[in-house]
Amino acid sequence: MRQILKYQLCLVCFLAALGALLVCAGTAQAASAGKFIFVSGKVWVVSSTGEKRLARKGDDVRESDTIISGTRSYAQLLMQDEGFIAVRPNTRMRIDVFRYNGRGDDEGRSVLSLVRGGFRAITGFIGHTNKENYEIRTPVATIGIRGTDHEPMFIPVPAPGEVPMGRPGVYDKVNVGETYIQNEAGIVIIGENEVGFAPDAATMPVSFVEIPAFYESAPAPEQEEEQEEEAGAAEEDAVASKEEQVAAPGEESDVSGNEYAGETLDATTTGEGREIIQPVVAVTDGGAPLDLTTSFSCKPYRIAAFAAYDPRSLTETALAPTLVEGMPNDPSRITTDASGNLLGFDSRLPQYDAAAGETTWSPVRLEIGTCTLADTGEDTTTGIRWGRWSSGTISAKLSDGTAVTDFNPLDLHYIYTPEMSTPVLLPVSGTYNYKLAGWTNPTDNLGNVGVLNEACLTADFSAMTVDAGVNVTILAASLTFDASAVGMPIDEGAGFFAERLDGTGTLNVSCTGGGEGPTNSGVLAGGFTGPTGEGAGLTYSLNTTDGGSINTTVSGVAAFSR
Repeated sequence: MRQILKYQLCLVCFLAALGALLVCAGTAQAASAGKFIFVSGKVWVVSSTGEKRLARKGDDVRESDTIISGTRSYAQLLMQDEGFIAVRPNTRMRIDVFRYNGRGDDEGRSVLSLVRGGFRAITGFIGHTNKENYEIRTPVATIGIRGTDHEPMFIPVPAPGEVPMGRPGVYDKVNVGETYIQNEAGIVIIGENEVGFAPDAATMPVSFVEIPAFYESAPAPEQEEEQEEEAGAAEEDAVASKEEQVAAPGEESDVSGNEYAGETLDATTTGEGREIIQPVVAVTDGGAPLDLTTSFSCKPYRIAAFAAYDPRSLTETALAPTLVEGMPNDPSRITTDASGNLLGFDSRLPQYDAAAGETTWSPVRLEIGTCTLADTGEDTTTGIRWGRWSSGTISAKLSDGTAVTDFNPLDLHYIYTPEMSTPVLLPVSGTYNYKLAGWTNPTDNLGNVGVLNEACLTADFSAMTVDAGVNVTILAASLTFDASAVGMPIDEGAGFFAERLDGTGTLNVSCTGGGEGPTNSGVLAGGFTGPTGEGAGLTYSLNTTDGGSINTTVSGVAAFSR
C-alpha cells in the first residue's frame, strides 16, 4: 500500500515532454558521444575494457560504453548531435557506434544495442539527416526511424523464478514521427501514438494502439529501498563481469543470462487512453536558459491536479482516503468558464478492495457539477491558476460514462498550468527561493475553512533537490498543522514528493491542539512548470488522529513563481 501511495498519489502534474536542446557540438571532444545531464539513483558505465564507474551529472559517455541503470534509477543523456536519451530503471544498453563531426557532417552514424529495459529517445541531427544511419539493435529485431520521438523497450525471456514486466519481446512506442521494427520475418511501420511489437526473431512484428501499462512510470518492486539497492548493485556487478551480451556490428549476439526484475504487468493492458509524458531535466548554455526555438516541440498539454478528501476509500491508514493527484490533459479536455476558472478535467480515482487489500486506479472525468467556485486566482507571470470546488455535488464519470456516485468530497482544491508545447527546461545549477504567488484556503474533511499561514519552496538545481513546507490552521477545530520536507529529489518528471505514513517517511508533520498523543501523517507533492521552470505548484493533504474523536484531514494547493 505504501508503494501505491508513494508513486500513484504523487503529483504527476507539471510533467512535460522530452525535448532536444541546443549544444555546441563543435566544442565537444571527438571521443565523446554525449554527456549525462541528469542521474538519479545508481547508474553504471562500463567501458569496452571492462572498467566500471558510477555515472555522475556532467560525465561523458563514449562509443562502446555500456550503460546499466539499477532499480529506481534514471539517467538522461544529451548526445553530441543534439539528440536525447532518457534511460529507464533496470536497463542495459550499449553505444556500439556514434560518429558525428558537427552539423555539416552528412556521414554521422548512431547504433545502439538494447539488451534489457528501455529508454526514450528524441533523435538529433543524425536521425534527421541520415535516418538510415540510425538504428537500435535488440536480440530479436532492429528498430529504425523516419525522424521521431520514440520509446524502445526490450523484455528478455525471464530466468526461472523471475516475473517479467510484460510479454517478452521488443516494443517501440512512437510519440512523434514514425519508426519501424524489422526482423527476419518482416517489417512493420509504427505511426504516432502506436506501439510496435515483436516477440522473437522469427515472428512477424505487429503494431497496435493500446499502450502497454509498463510505459507508465511504474513503481519499483515492493522491497525496502536498502534491500533493492543491495540487490540491484549485486545484479549489475554480476552482469557487468560477464562478456558483453550484445555483439558488435557484424557479430552474433548472445542473450543468455539477461536478467530483468520488474512487476507483473500485462503487456496488453492499455495506458487508459492518456498520453504519458516522460520529461527531461534540461541543461543550460553558459548558465542561461537555452533557446526553446531550437528544441523539439511536443503535443500541446495542460496539467490539472487536485487535492481532496475522499471518504469512500477507507483503509488501514488514516491518510489513504486523501487524494493528491494530477495528470496531463489535452487542452481540449480542460473546461473553463469565461474567466478561466476550471470547470472540468480528466484525472483518476482509487478503488480500494478491502478483501484483497489493494488499491486500483480508474480514469475519470471530473466536472464541477453543482459546486460553487471559491478562492480562484491566477499568477499572471507563470499562468498557473488555482481554486476549489465547494458546497455541492461533483460530477465524476468513468471513461465508459458510468457515474461514480460515491465520490463527493466537501471541497476539491485544484491547480492547473497554462497550455504548453515545449519541455520544462530546468537549470542545472543555482539555488532559487520561489515566491508564494497564490493559494486556496485549506479545508478539512468536515467542511471547515482554515487559513494558510505560510508556504515556502526553495529549489537547489545544483543538487536537484527541493525544500518545501506549509503551515495551516483550521480555526473551527483549533488545529494548526506544520509540514515540511528537506532535500526532496527532483525526479525525472521535474516533480518532487514527500510523505509520512505509519510514522515513517521524509515528511515532517506536527499538529498542535490535537489532544494527547496524536498520530500525524501527510503527503506533500509538487512540480515545476513554464519553459524554464519559472513556476511551481504544491499540493498537500495532512492528517491527525488521536485514535478517538479527533480525525482531521486538511487539504489545499499553493502556486509559486521564481
